[in-house]
Amino acid sequence: MPQLEVFRPSDELRIRVKKIDSAGRTQEQVDAMARNEIRPYKLNEHDQAFAHLIAEEQNIYPKVMYRLALKNGKPAGDEINPSYPLPFDLAQMIGVPEGQFKVIGKTRDSGGYVVLRHPYQSISVGVVRHDASIDIEASKKQEKDLRSKGWVDRVQDIKGLPELISDNTFDPVPLEG
Repeated sequence: MPQLEVFRPSDELRIRVKKIDSAGRTQEQVDAMARNEIRPYKLNEHDQAFAHLIAEEQNIYPKVMYRLALKNGKPAGDEINPSYPLPFDLAQMIGVPEGQFKVIGKTRDSGGYVVLRHPYQSISVGVVRHDASIDIEASKKQEKDLRSKGWVDRVQDIKGLPELISDNTFDPVPLEG
């Protein structure tokens, strides 16, 4: 995008066209900025080997395990993110089924707020040393102990997980052709 510069050396008017890019920079400014780019840090051989070791170890651990968490038939596990109280009337409006949440702050003028929770708890499994490496033996022992107490790798594997109640049933998607 050209930019005009006006010079008046004496009593005559001279106009010179100066080329700039879409950000308003001259070619000299573009070249100067290119020399100041942040270059990635080059790892030495020892650091690269350590980075690969950590990447391989952390491919297995740490990981997350889950278990059922119900209290009187209501979900009592981890809070659903974002974790802030939802107004009761808004929860009803978006279709959160009754009996699936705890109501707090109810007054005579307000229906209160709803704290939504998952019907399961989660836990991080894996023993991380001070140098960011994983203690594989301790992690396997921790995982074995949690499995004996009913923890599983996937939410779908939890036995007794309540079905999601939804009155928003939609027609099936029509097949093409």
